[in-house]
Amino acid sequence: MKEDSTSERDQKEIICIPEKDTKKRFVLGQKGEKNLLVIALNPSKANEERLDPTSRNVASLAERYSCDGWLMANLSPIRTSKPENLPTTQDQSIFDESLIEIIAIIKGKYGAVDKVLLSWGNNIVIRPYLAQNAKQIMDAVTSSGISIYALRLTAAGHPYHCGPRAVNRFLGGIEKAKMHLLGSKELKG
Repeated sequence: MKEDSTSERDQKEIICIPEKDTKKRFVLGQKGEKNLLVIALNPSKANEERLDPTSRNVASLAERYSCDGWLMANLSPIRTSKPENLPTTQDQSIFDESLIEIIAIIKGKYGAVDKVLLSWGNNIVIRPYLAQNAKQIMDAVTSSGISIYALRLTAAGHPYHCGPRAVNRFLGGIEKAKMHLLGSKELKG
């Protein structure tokens, strides 16, 4: 990675919707004219002031795949560093707000979305509503015609999470991780 591009990326404003909310997050990112949208499981600690290792991996992937911006949204907007701590039942109104924001992103609210990367991992099975949310989000993404990617699929058939643990252990680090079109044979890796 070029030193100049890293410095430029680090200086870009971080978008966090809503700001200063420790309970939920609908969107995190650094907008550009050509964005990578990542759909992960749930947000953790990254916010408008500070990125975390997962969001730094996303920024790196965006740059490598010719996107000058990136945005993250999630199957659940509830913040927790441990997915097993997600509520057993979903607050539907909070997810609906998140879905409205995701649809706005797809429609260009923060610049054009060039690619979508699915990145929720196997923890999608810990709460039934996560799979239902994935279906609603995927319906919006597929109807947009934007190309959909994953790093690879797990043995259970879910897209790898782009956090450091999975990327380093299974893909050899973010520098070696590759995005593959959904449905391509390379996904099975």
